[in-house]
Amino acid sequence: MTAMPEKVTKISAEALREVEAALKRYVEEVIAADLSDWSKDVYAYHSTNFVRWLTGDFRPGSRGAPYSKPKRLG
Repeated sequence: MTAMPEKVTKISAEALREVEAALKRYVEEVIAADLSDWSKDVYAYHSTNFVRWLTGDFRPGSRGAPYSKPKRLG
């Protein structure tokens, strides 16, 4: 069995709280925008991956757990 990689946060806890709050507002605006559902998913998915990367929960290019795709919007 492969050991789970250690999560390493790349910014301070205070900065992360601000980024997560801003992401929440951004996703709300994306959902409200006049975009196709696919476009909304793409906008939210990529921005969410950046925040996941900041928290050590995402590694670019990784396809397996624990870095799998987050749930769809909606």
